[in-house]
Amino acid sequence: MKRVFLLILTIISLSLPTHAQFHINGLTVVNDSRTGTFLCSVPDSVFGTNFQAKITLDKDWDEIILGGEMHINGDIMEFGTIEGGKQWTVKLVGDSTIHGTLTFTSLPILELEGTFGYEYAPGLVRLLMPGEITSQWLTAKLKWRGGTTNTDGKHKRNFHIKFIDEQGLKQDQSFFGLREDNSWILDAGQVDMGRVRNRVATELWLDMAQKPYYIGSEKKALSGVRGEMVEVMLNGSYNGIYAFTEALDRKQVKIKKYKEDSIGTTVRGQLWKAVSWSRSVNMFTPASYNNNLDTWDGFELKYPELEEVSPTDWSVLYNAAKWLSNSSISSFNEHAAEYFDMPVYIDYIIFTDVLNAIDNLAKNQYWFCYDRTDNKRLSIAVWDLDTTVGQNWTDDPLHPETVSPTRPVLHNTHALTYKATNPNSIYYPILQKRYNELRHTWLHTDSLKQRYARRINALIASGAAAREEQRWSGDTDIARNQLNFAAELEYIFQWIDKRMDYLDQNAYERLIQGDVNNDGEVGVSDVTALVSILMDHSPQKPMQLLRADVNNDGEVGVSDITSLTHIILTQNNDEP
Repeated sequence: MKRVFLLILTIISLSLPTHAQFHINGLTVVNDSRTGTFLCSVPDSVFGTNFQAKITLDKDWDEIILGGEMHINGDIMEFGTIEGGKQWTVKLVGDSTIHGTLTFTSLPILELEGTFGYEYAPGLVRLLMPGEITSQWLTAKLKWRGGTTNTDGKHKRNFHIKFIDEQGLKQDQSFFGLREDNSWILDAGQVDMGRVRNRVATELWLDMAQKPYYIGSEKKALSGVRGEMVEVMLNGSYNGIYAFTEALDRKQVKIKKYKEDSIGTTVRGQLWKAVSWSRSVNMFTPASYNNNLDTWDGFELKYPELEEVSPTDWSVLYNAAKWLSNSSISSFNEHAAEYFDMPVYIDYIIFTDVLNAIDNLAKNQYWFCYDRTDNKRLSIAVWDLDTTVGQNWTDDPLHPETVSPTRPVLHNTHALTYKATNPNSIYYPILQKRYNELRHTWLHTDSLKQRYARRINALIASGAAAREEQRWSGDTDIARNQLNFAAELEYIFQWIDKRMDYLDQNAYERLIQGDVNNDGEVGVSDVTALVSILMDHSPQKPMQLLRADVNNDGEVGVSDITSLTHIILTQNNDEP
């Protein structure tokens, strides 16, 4: 099989043009066979400036006419101001003549060459970074990837790329200064009318989420993937905007490798993916499992694979789900932190609430255990966040009423979410407090808007948005809708405004320091309420205790009266 792969790679290599038709300041210019458009990636700093560049012609061409001006090899071209979407006519003259148009982008260009389908096939990959002259074709094996996005009749496919060397062995590569690995993902944003939802949502998660419980041992552990937006050329034809990202695997979350010695194999870290909806995935009364299989009632085994360690062991995941499904609230309060990484999961509840991540409430989650021989606690990582901020998981309709900002928060979808959000849970006040904290930072309405604006405006400014609109508008992947990035950004802005207002008013309790009686104001009546709580030795509800802990020291005592009095006096002194 390896010999066949290498033979096909050789054939693909021989079929490639041995050199570009022309270069601009040494930069490779790619040609879209569908439209005749020549595309060159330059740094963002070039846009908006008067650009001068040296034109280098391939040996097959005698001259080039750019924007009506004739140039020969080595001439300097005065392009004028570079803008996204601005075009220059091209006429290459030699033994033959080629007509087209030239335009510039500030996004990297990723070229793929090969014949791809549902199984891995050999191919070549080249990344052209803005303004970087050096680039090379890398050997790889690629296939289409995804769930519903990878069914018959889909057109803008996702890809999984695994880089290999000339002998067909695993070859690690690094891009954008990220991790070095052989496994990379191309996310098409197939049904996402803005193409950036998955990338932006994952970036938000990596910023706002607390680190996994073992971060002290693994400083580089990440519960999501990083990447950049690129423009893809597939076999010389423009295929649009993609997110080129790391893979979510053992190397990303930094769990312990299995260990082999004279005694046998010891499984330590484990990683599973929830790929479909089921009672086990929702952790409500899990089904029985078979350790000889790499799937279990909606879960897929990701590490270690059966090819590495067989049989596997589903017991850590199963036991956590079984305990959760049978636990009372009092048992949950006492033992949940033994089974689950609760600080991270509290953030996950808030995260999915804010984005209304309807396809991530149980499905599209990665669960992992750092080292089962030491601690069987499970933590969570995010994946596949296209169906967020008002986007549906199906192509028709794309922005339906069921994912509007007024949809109720689905706290009963996953057993862990259901119990953590119970008002009698000790995690309920933690959830409320954490939400209020994040609303002033990562989840501030303006901050959320800026994230989407930065990504989408970059696509518009580079001209990539217009190319994507031309390439995919009207396609059945998006139910024959028209792509319009400017309109989509406006929709996202409106959606965020409505969603955050909805959550503030309906899903989360507003916390004001000193507002013990929860009337929206801080005054003498709060002192009375606080004294009442201190004098009443009967059990208090979690939220009452949270509001009574005015100085945030984790206890309710006389010092809270002092803090509350200080707040009231300071507040009165500030009045005119």
